[in-house]
Amino acid sequence: MVVVIHKSGDFTRSAEDCGLFHRIAFSGASILENGSTVELALRSPISLQVGDDGIIGRRVSVFSKSEMKDACAEGIVGFNFASSL
Repeated sequence: MVVVIHKSGDFTRSAEDCGLFHRIAFSGASILENGSTVELALRSPISLQVGDDGIIGRRVSVFSKSEMKDACAEGIVGFNFASSL
């Protein structure tokens, strides 16, 4: 499985036209909890912010194979903040 974080979050364009920001291959992932959890060490931290080096608002594509053809899922990275009651 490969997860691609694109430079753009524009769904009016094709995934190929959105550029490559990060590519995360799960080939070296560890399977934990009887297969219900996967753990993967990243080469570098991924920033959870908007703009610059952050991934909030970027398009994400999930591919079942490393050739990155025909995404099995796509979305936009988002963040919800709920104030404490």
